[in-house]
Amino acid sequence: VPPPPRPEPLSQEEDAQQIRKAIRATLKYMHMEKLEIPFIAIYRKEYVSPLLRGRVEEWATWQEEGGGGAPRVQRWELLWAVHDWDRRYQALERRRRGLHARL
Repeated sequence: VPPPPRPEPLSQEEDAQQIRKAIRATLKYMHMEKLEIPFIAIYRKEYVSPLLRGRVEEWATWQEEGGGGAPRVQRWELLWAVHDWDRRYQALERRRRGLHARL
């Protein structure tokens, strides 16, 4: 069986658009559906796949090492980064509302 074709790189704008959509989906799952990152990564991966996919360079390295089938690289750290930045934003927003309430 021949190895799978190398993924075609997207334009920067297409890639950025997909990433923004995945971030919105992640935030929706975290806030509205109260889902945790591991659950999102496993059971909602089709909606957040731009945040989970490996880099094109990793694909090339994997093929050079003789990997068979499709690589199973998942980058949960980007989902955790969205989680961390959201927590920081929420804390900043609470402080801002507190300051406005005092004035």
